[in-house]
Amino acid sequence: MIGETSRRENWQMNGYSRITNPLLSQKENLINFTNMLSLSNATRSSIPMILTRKPAEQVYHFNFPEKSIISAFKEAGFSTYWISTQQKFGAFDTSTSVYAREADHMLFLNKTGYSNQGDTDEVILPVLKQAIKSPENKKLIILHTLGSHYNYSHRYPKKFDIFKPSLSNIKNYSMQDKKYKNELKNSYDNSILYTDYFLNQIIEILKKEEGVSSFLFYTSDHGEDLFDNQCDKSGHGNTTIYNYEISSFTWYSDLYQKKNSEKIFWLDKNKNRKINQTSVFPTLVDAANLKIPNDRLKRSLLKKFADYPRFVNQVIDFDKKRPKGVCKEIQ
Repeated sequence: MIGETSRRENWQMNGYSRITNPLLSQKENLINFTNMLSLSNATRSSIPMILTRKPAEQVYHFNFPEKSIISAFKEAGFSTYWISTQQKFGAFDTSTSVYAREADHMLFLNKTGYSNQGDTDEVILPVLKQAIKSPENKKLIILHTLGSHYNYSHRYPKKFDIFKPSLSNIKNYSMQDKKYKNELKNSYDNSILYTDYFLNQIIEILKKEEGVSSFLFYTSDHGEDLFDNQCDKSGHGNTTIYNYEISSFTWYSDLYQKKNSEKIFWLDKNKNRKINQTSVFPTLVDAANLKIPNDRLKRSLLKKFADYPRFVNQVIDFDKKRPKGVCKEIQ
């Protein structure tokens, strides 16, 4: 599952003071990653890093000559799905759609852009159920959500408008206007609360499949600024820690744990390690017990692995840089 604009800071499971994960925080078989980084502050460059083996140093190179994890699973006999509430084409989306087209089944469910209020992510649920019930024995299903992408108040139904005052009752505003800092933060947190509900629904759907071995990996594409501290920055595309520090977790079924107890042992051991999105490809391949020639899956979270440099913006070692100023920029 690829989330959208979900920064680590605002998840209750990561120590946030607000109750934004009332359901996931109580979920059995869920392992939360407390130190996951995005390699980029934008969707179009971070998602290829999640889906492929592209090196971190090439995050802004869009000519990586290798197909994605979708094709790897297809070659291993899996039926593959791409189900999205984002756009198929556009300035921010086309680099993602290149990989989505590798799937056997590609469905884009939302008919509007980022700036308009379309369907919430729940529109995915009935389509997911159909995909799970399809007759193929082995499936790779990738869900790409709208998550917490601005406009935040468009990302959740009215009943999730819990933290107030929010943007829901304001007609004209700008995310760049610090006057609305409180409303922006509250609506953002409401979107995280809704994401908690939505992700819990996904897990419940998987749990109901008796005799099925399931493994779910969730990671956001990047984070977000919310006028943190006295900083004058909001949104993403910035070089602050809040753009790079993202939410991420895995969930596995009881049957998967029974069949892969050693993998789950290492998954739990690695939950607080310093990792980034380059761990997603090897972990999913390892989770499915696929074999790729000359690839030892050295960054799989399902085994012991060595520390590695976590580059952001192509050449900056995140862990060797002290965040600068009130905005906590990594430069």
